[in-house]
Amino acid sequence: MFRLNQLSNFLNNTTEKTIKGDDPRNSEIPKVFSAAEIIEDGQLKGYLYIILASNEYASTMAAFENSFILKLGVRSLLIALLLTSILGLLAIWIITRNLNKIIFAVRSFKEGNHSVRIKMKTGGELAQVANTFNSMAETIEQNIIQLKSVEELRKELIANISHDLRSPIASIQGFTETILLKEKDLTPHERNKYLEIILQNSENLNKLVNDLFELSKLESNPQMIKQEPLQVAELVQDVADKFQIIAKEKNISINTIYSKSLPMVYADIQMTDRVFQNIIDNAIKYCNKNDVITIELELQKDGVLVKITDTGKGIAGEDLPYIFTRYYKGNKTQGINSTGLGLAIVKKILDLHKSKIEVFSKINQGTRFEFQLPLYKTA
Repeated sequence: MFRLNQLSNFLNNTTEKTIKGDDPRNSEIPKVFSAAEIIEDGQLKGYLYIILASNEYASTMAAFENSFILKLGVRSLLIALLLTSILGLLAIWIITRNLNKIIFAVRSFKEGNHSVRIKMKTGGELAQVANTFNSMAETIEQNIIQLKSVEELRKELIANISHDLRSPIASIQGFTETILLKEKDLTPHERNKYLEIILQNSENLNKLVNDLFELSKLESNPQMIKQEPLQVAELVQDVADKFQIIAKEKNISINTIYSKSLPMVYADIQMTDRVFQNIIDNAIKYCNKNDVITIELELQKDGVLVKITDTGKGIAGEDLPYIFTRYYKGNKTQGINSTGLGLAIVKKILDLHKSKIEVFSKINQGTRFEFQLPLYKTA
């Protein structure tokens, strides 16, 4: 049923811009309308009522709205696709750039540039690959340097061995040939003199071979040490007693200073004995008449400190950094029977015991060796 109050409200209302009224075709949905009075002969005959938003208009507006939403959706989709493409291309550029860095570094490393490293600021899996490569390259470079050092050392070792072996072998061969060729012309004194030279060179040759063999074993098999509880004071006294006869021949005194209550240390007995023997034998060689060699044991917090001091010729400052190097012989070794391996063996043995050896020396005042042996700890 048509409601006239809506019509009256429209004609009399001047404040509201739009007033909705009944639609004769669809009374359930009010629509915007317009109306005017029909007056004839001064009398109100009726009203002209026009629905502005008809079904066709509503259908047209709905289609327009749907079309606008569709266009807006398509536009948004295109913008989203454009942004996604840009972000994808940017991501691909970043990935390929970092990947190219890795490829370049690997190729450069393969071609021999072992110092090349990958610098990458971003994170993620490629950064982990770069860090792994850098770590691997560092390890390989260190191994290559070590191999080169070993190769140089091998060449030097062969040269030194050849030189040291050549001298005694040539001497033995020369004096043996002399004895054979001049057997009838040699006096007993000359014969004995030549035989003593041959014997001395044989002993030197035997000592060199033994030192080389021992050092080779220590370097090739670091697990060969067998540590056990050791009363180091007793070992020191035994070593000192062994060298007393040799020391007396040069009028050299060997003194020992230690406490009888020293605890046991944890070390390989035979190797520790070799350390003491090599150092004391070396000290006797460089000592003069009336010099003194002192072996002192001192209890420390974590071990027993060993000090072996002599009042001999001393070692020059320029030689001190190299005395533990294989085959190194300083200026003071001239005329002294030495293989150049004794102190190298000492250092290698102490390295296997995780102990550091230090040396202090002054020319014509003497030398002091110091190292520490770990205490034996009971469970």
